[in-house]
Amino acid sequence: MMKRWHLVALLLAVACTKSNRLPAEAWGVTDYAGAGLQIDKPWTPGDYAAAAEVLASVTVGHRERLPRFRGKKSGAVLAKLLVDLPHDSAQPVEQRFIAHATRGEALNAIAKLYVPNQLDAPPREWIELMGASLREAVVLETDADAFVASFGPDDPKRANRLEGLEKMKAGNGSMLLGGLLVADQVRLPEDDRVAMLQHVTAALPILFPRTPADTQQQIRDVVAKQVAGFPAGTLRDAAVAAQKALPTK
Repeated sequence: MMKRWHLVALLLAVACTKSNRLPAEAWGVTDYAGAGLQIDKPWTPGDYAAAAEVLASVTVGHRERLPRFRGKKSGAVLAKLLVDLPHDSAQPVEQRFIAHATRGEALNAIAKLYVPNQLDAPPREWIELMGASLREAVVLETDADAFVASFGPDDPKRANRLEGLEKMKAGNGSMLLGGLLVADQVRLPEDDRVAMLQHVTAALPILFPRTPADTQQQIRDVVAKQVAGFPAGTLRDAAVAAQKALPTK
């Protein structure tokens, strides 16, 4: 089962006290290609996993090599990392589930490279990677029932799978909450806060109903506070959209 980075999101949102300005980007597409990260072909889940390993290796002591959101040199590389896997309804659900879980693990590993200290404010790249992770969570949650059904009632793995799925639901809820709390951070540019809210809003219809009840209430409380507290403008509009995406009680 895919490990979640919701705790990182939550800690960043609640406690980010330090700036996290990335150094000027140093690498372009050809530099990443030379290190083994090719972006000129469709990627498999394994390619995302390999990309995470490449980036972890080449950025040790060289954060300037991290791909940047819309960067002049490296923007195409980050954009490739954010491209979602194609939906293949003909693929067996177990294979599809594993494929998306594999990519989710890769996104998790890459995101951590941008925020090595949990007290640092997250950069836009981290926010976009969290958005991609939320999209993967939506796919996994959508396939969860069929995935469990693919294991017969007497399958020895069934109990562990069910336990893992319950943990996934709790993790998804915390990831939603963490994303909302990131949007509260006045240290971040407003565009980044809006983007974070939009990523959360897109995932709410699928993930929220499957979230534990206590987390659901926390999410409702945070959104209500944002709607009441944000000044009129784009940021408040994004909070209102999030509130409208919440199911009525």
